[in-house]
Amino acid sequence: MQIKQILPALALLGFTGLWSSCSGPSEAKPYELKNIEFKMSEPATVGVNSVQAEIAIDLNKWAEENKLVAADIRKVELQSVEIINEGKNFNNFESLSLQFAGGAGGMVEAAVANTVPKDAATVKPSLTQQNDVTPFFSKASKLTLVIDANATADDSTAHTFKANLSFKVEAGKQEVKK
Repeated sequence: MQIKQILPALALLGFTGLWSSCSGPSEAKPYELKNIEFKMSEPATVGVNSVQAEIAIDLNKWAEENKLVAADIRKVELQSVEIINEGKNFNNFESLSLQFAGGAGGMVEAAVANTVPKDAATVKPSLTQQNDVTPFFSKASKLTLVIDANATADDSTAHTFKANLSFKVEAGKQEVKK
């Protein structure tokens, strides 16, 4: 009885191993998105202020430059986040978070700064355990990002944030013709 239960599992493992070995070699390379602008349309108010940016991404060009296959992207992992408050500090904000939204991924909180240092114009939020953002890059030409900035008081300023994101992208390598 136990052997009948184990055989299908062993067959599945064998198939998975064969499929993985047939998918070819891969390589991980850095990918960066710089100066992503998040502009508030109104001044910040007490509580959470959400602001989003939709940006075009072109992994085909990046893959070509890195001799990788864009159609064979296996993993996109967020490595670091930097959020800048253009021309201002974050004194009116007690916390910040960055989320990826849309597509096959739904919405994922990827980085959080639970406390924002006083007089800081730049914040580097900690990555959450949800730093695998592959579903947001799968067959996507646009990426939607959301910053939630938790204000401690009403503000007379409509803030503009800029974000710099670094990723590690694993993709299949281009075959070298001999």
